[in-house]
Amino acid sequence: MLGTGCWPPGPSPQDEQKDPYFIVGSNRVRGRDFKGAIEAFTHSIENNPRSSAAHFELAILNEQHEKDFAAAIYHYQRFLTLQPNSDKAEIVKARMDGCKQEIAKSSLMLIAPPSQLREIENLKESLQKLTLERDDLKKQLAAAQARAGRDFVNPSNTPVVPPKPAPRPPGATPPTGSPTPGTTATSQTGTPKPTETAGRRTHTVKSGETPGSIAKQHGIPVTKLLDANPGLDPKRMRIGQTLNLPPASRP
Repeated sequence: MLGTGCWPPGPSPQDEQKDPYFIVGSNRVRGRDFKGAIEAFTHSIENNPRSSAAHFELAILNEQHEKDFAAAIYHYQRFLTLQPNSDKAEIVKARMDGCKQEIAKSSLMLIAPPSQLREIENLKESLQKLTLERDDLKKQLAAAQARAGRDFVNPSNTPVVPPKPAPRPPGATPPTGSPTPGTTATSQTGTPKPTETAGRRTHTVKSGETPGSIAKQHGIPVTKLLDANPGLDPKRMRIGQTLNLPPASRP
């Protein structure tokens, strides 16, 4: 039979499992000593290279515990060669396909060196931080735009920004003694003069003025100024707004 290239019939799987090393390997599997079990089953194959049972156990251990999928495929193939008609053949083929898929996944991960993989992770973290910063800046911009849209709102004692005066034709000069837009006439001492309108005195609000500062300019109590302007909201005074002044006290 040796002359024809055929192997002599080997022991049955039941006989293979009686090998001392195979028994040791089985005991170590039950004790969860998987590395020791691999060593014992390897010795069993050294004693009997045609031990399909030992090849099957080594394939399972390498696949499930060592994650050595190449070694698992080798032992699965040896098992199929030795036991092509085994009732485990289809299961073994399916497990071989699973091992090949795992090897393919590992190959994709090995395309980039570890240094580049770390750099990719760092870039991902930086991108997440930039995304959070961008969202925060969007919120700040929206809040700033909302504040800018409150035209002529004058919080308590907050100076009002004056509007730009309308352009004057070239060569034109303002009338003598008339105030420029956004201002009131002043005396030689610098004190604003009240404007006489149809027998009543008025004051035009300028930038930065408050009821207290206006009353002080005209030498009147602020309470009288407020009485002369019922409904006046000091927090919403506008530049150019006309306020009534109480009648001047007679000497």
